Amino acid sequence: MAMTKMTLNTEHLKFRYYDTIPVHKYTNGVRHEEQERDENTGYLLWKIDAQVVDHHNKTSQQIRVTIAGPDEPIGEFDGHVEFANLTASNYAIEQNLVQTFVADAMKPTKPGGNKKPTAHAPAAS
Repeated sequence: MAMTKMTLNTEHLKFRYYDTIPVHKYTNGVRHEEQERDENTGYLLWKIDAQVVDHHNKTSQQIRVTIAGPDEPIGEFDGHVEFANLTASNYAIEQNLVQTFVADAMKPTKPGGNKKPTAHAPAAS
């Protein structure tokens, strides 16, 4: 199984939050109610469903990003979010390409990204 992992440049991407779900443990294909934990930090694992929009290339797709954290990452449905240190891993299983996404954290953002709001002068009467 060949695998490539890369850190994504998200500067020109916009992300819309849809849902957070816990990652459950599985043993021999059997799901347990216990939530999976990150091997390095011991934090709980969460999967974030988000829509990524690339305005430059006029494309979008839904992705699922795994995050480890002590608390459930929550966003506003269809709200703008950003991911810290987002990586994509690509590998092939039985001639099928699989892509997984992992980030250090997720946080809500304003629709325009991280730019500070611009103050507008009141309209002249």
